[in-house]
Amino acid sequence: DEFDLMKIELIGFESGLWFEIAYNVGSIDLKITSLDDYSGYWTRVKNSYVGDYPFQTSTDHYPQFSWETVPRWISFRRNPTSGPFTQEDIATIANNNYLSWYGLGRPEDVINMAESIKAINPHYKMLLYWNSESYWGSEIDTFSESYLQDGPGGTGDRPLYDHSNPAMRKWWIDHALFMDSDD
Repeated sequence: DEFDLMKIELIGFESGLWFEIAYNVGSIDLKITSLDDYSGYWTRVKNSYVGDYPFQTSTDHYPQFSWETVPRWISFRRNPTSGPFTQEDIATIANNNYLSWYGLGRPEDVINMAESIKAINPHYKMLLYWNSESYWGSEIDTFSESYLQDGPGGTGDRPLYDHSNPAMRKWWIDHALFMDSDD
């Protein structure tokens, strides 16, 4: 039998919950987690943030929403060897979605992509994807190899960040804040 993701039906699914579908060898797992506590989200990351996350009191930063249309979002990336996104690619993303997450690339490429999309659709919301588990090899001037763990890798056998290293944690947060500082 073939698994059809679109036929999953969640009955009695409370608001404030997050669900993930994980494809494993020989199985598909459905994980349901409360959005009140992200501390267990990346269980493979040792020494990660532990504690309470602040409750959201304002939704002003959320994308515009209306029940009159179906909200669409997209997650996208391109292999750097495939060349840059074309203007047609960018227009398709900007005109057919209201939200995306993106970020596996050089900081200037991520910022340029956000600016290109915003030029077409000023109401578009782009979330920065900044992996806290695995180093994807992005060319970042401030990165140091000393921020990586020795031993087995994470997703795709990529090197894992060493969360026990205070300098790595500071660098990771500083870089995420830098990327978020550009509208």
